[in-house]
Amino acid sequence: MSIGGSSFDINFYNRNRPFRYDLGMDGTKAADHIAEYYCKKMAKKPADHAGATIHPTIGGRDTPRHLAIIVPEIEANVLTAKRVQSKVQQCSGKQPLLRTYQSNIETATQQTQATVSALIAGKATTVVCMCDPIAPVFLTAGMTGNTYFPEFLLPGLGLLDYDILGRLYDQQQMAHAFGPSNLQVLTPLDDADQARVWRATGRQGHPCGDNGCGIPWAYLNLVGTALQMAGPQLTPLTLERGLLQYLPDQYGGPQTSYIAFGPGDYTGNEDGKEVFWDPNARSSVDGKAGAYVPLNGGKRYRPGQWPVGLSGIPVR
Repeated sequence: MSIGGSSFDINFYNRNRPFRYDLGMDGTKAADHIAEYYCKKMAKKPADHAGATIHPTIGGRDTPRHLAIIVPEIEANVLTAKRVQSKVQQCSGKQPLLRTYQSNIETATQQTQATVSALIAGKATTVVCMCDPIAPVFLTAGMTGNTYFPEFLLPGLGLLDYDILGRLYDQQQMAHAFGPSNLQVLTPLDDADQARVWRATGRQGHPCGDNGCGIPWAYLNLVGTALQMAGPQLTPLTLERGLLQYLPDQYGGPQTSYIAFGPGDYTGNEDGKEVFWDPNARSSVDGKAGAYVPLNGGKRYRPGQWPVGLSGIPVR
């Protein structure tokens, strides 16, 4: 049995039941969040949150939106990108561009140049990177290097919405970054559960430096929950039966995410908040400048609940 490998198509988990789970949102559900967000807030409207000049060959903020999707060249990921592509085409009447990349650091620069050239040639005004958290380091630098400043729509997955990682991306591009975020409103590292346990054992500060050990702690918490729900006879089937009965009674507020499993649903996270990047905002994680700012107090939305319009997101 294994836990992890987030953002894959939901059928991946079902094909591998009862041996594969994840705490994060599966790619199918994430695709539905992205498509709903775009369709309700952005479709059939000008790209008014892009750069003043998106690219000399594309135009400015009065240019009608045209979405581009970037995704790793992995079947279980590409299927989720195609789901976004199909849903956005239905609501906007325009088929989004779709570009794949290989997670290969040695060819990342060359791949980025090819991708950015294709986005410019396809006149994409808005880019969503359904990516690993390092890919945008290369992508955003490549876009700025080609004087290309589209809207940078967050996918809500892959930890692209984590403050510390957001600082790694080209800040000229991040001025136009906004969208769904699956992370809860985070507490300071010193106040996190894992840091409290760390200090309770006699240590100082918090574990893992600025990383904070949030991801390992969250996954170990899921393992503990799964073992508890399985009962005294631990087998793959008793763990599956127990974990798929795990359903919270209610929404716990902006500092929690709604985690639920169920028949055919082997991944936990269900909801997201809306954020934009502010280079001057102080992060609640480590107090440093550069943070994602949540809208509406960090209110969280499940599929079907995203409000209409981009109210509250600044134009830079």
